[in-house]
Amino acid sequence: MQGKYLRCICKTQTKHMQNISENTETHSRDGNVYIYARSNGPNYYCQLKKPDTNRWVQRSTGKRNKAEALRAAERLYDEMAFLHSRGYSTTPTDFSKVCDLYLRELEQERVDHEKSDGKAGRNPIDLKTYAMTVERYIKPYFLNKPIDNISAPDIQQYVDWRRCYWLDGPGKDVEFQEYMRAGKVVKKPINHVPAKDGALSTSVLVLRDIFKCAVRHKFLDESRAPKIEFVKAKPANGNLQAKPAFTTAKFQELLEYLPGWCLQSSRDPHLRNFTDRRLLLWDMIELIANTGMRPGTETDYLQWKHIEFYKDKRGMGQEVQDDPYQIGNPRVSISLPKGKNGARPTTGNIDAASALLRIQRRYSDYQNGLTVKPSYYEHMLGGKTEWLRTGWIKPVAMNADMPVSALPNGQFVSEDSLRQTFERLMRDFGTTHDDAGRHFTPYVLRHSYITWQLQAGSMTIHDIAKQVGNSVAVIEKFYDKVNVVNVAHRQKRIQDI
Repeated sequence: MQGKYLRCICKTQTKHMQNISENTETHSRDGNVYIYARSNGPNYYCQLKKPDTNRWVQRSTGKRNKAEALRAAERLYDEMAFLHSRGYSTTPTDFSKVCDLYLRELEQERVDHEKSDGKAGRNPIDLKTYAMTVERYIKPYFLNKPIDNISAPDIQQYVDWRRCYWLDGPGKDVEFQEYMRAGKVVKKPINHVPAKDGALSTSVLVLRDIFKCAVRHKFLDESRAPKIEFVKAKPANGNLQAKPAFTTAKFQELLEYLPGWCLQSSRDPHLRNFTDRRLLLWDMIELIANTGMRPGTETDYLQWKHIEFYKDKRGMGQEVQDDPYQIGNPRVSISLPKGKNGARPTTGNIDAASALLRIQRRYSDYQNGLTVKPSYYEHMLGGKTEWLRTGWIKPVAMNADMPVSALPNGQFVSEDSLRQTFERLMRDFGTTHDDAGRHFTPYVLRHSYITWQLQAGSMTIHDIAKQVGNSVAVIEKFYDKVNVVNVAHRQKRIQDI
């Protein structure tokens, strides 16, 4: 009987059947299902003929009872037959194979985004983050595990592993992270701290995308995709912490520090090429901190055709002052073409307008050949430039389609690239984290704007929500902490209303 059984199965499976007991062969489903017990183990195994290829596959039933093992084997065969009838693959697909397919889809989405001039698909910065998350964390963790064997508990174990990756996981001994920028290898020091909720949320989002990719390509039935959820950890006191923000005093210190920081690079032959990048960062800091725009998500798509300057009524009759770029208290109207919630309008005060005009001025100086002079940065940053009293003008017309976040030669600088300069600034300034230990990124400028406006009380929470493209509920949840003194000063007597 044993020899007859071995002849019934594919010869390629013979090597897996050497330890089969002599009296345990049972078949079902018209000879497409066999169960057997191994002499070196208590559980029954099964051989199943695949309906799509007619090849035999071996599975463990996990059962010691013969009748239960047969029923389990029949369920496995019926499931394969069902998948085959729906057009799904009956061969377990390695998770890494699906990851590779997903990465190719991300790259195609990036190409389509560029071809559509930024009108189609997701933000390329997000796509780059998703690809990095797959390559560095998700793919190495799950490796070649069959995607249909990954369950919700497996996902939770991954989240726990990812949270401690840089603290006591594979990255604990890594001191620097290397990446390419402008054709050069740049080193970024690693912060050995637990991953924040934002990074974990990104991992969960990418995992959902990967399983959706597997379903689209018939590697997995939708009913077998695990339910992936992520619950943000609550602080020890049970309350949500407000977003990190500069105090107004600390921000003023930063603005006073920036001229010397930029001048330092202009005087160092090895850093002079980075001076324009530092100056651009300075202006983008003031632009974001005075408008509340989202760094990257909104600033990367901003072009000069979306900018409109104007002067308020009080400034129309003012005489020319020392800086012609601030004549008439210029304000700015901005039509953001793309963002987290789509296109939206916003406005900027005199400081935001002045930052934009400084970018224009450096572009004009570059076109006129002034930036090549050795003393250019010294005069500009030292306030020694002899400005022509021509009023508030644009000396050289800007290309309407040129990005606002650009060097004087018109080269676009993404927020992803500018963020590295920002982190260098924070290290040199000596303020890389807030009092709660949260890392400062360019987003702290947006958080600061919202926090300052709430503290000032000059704008309603509805005005602030419209300005920054958030809902009132989000601002109340993360920013609007009770400040009894501010509220008390804003209250009016009934007879004064």
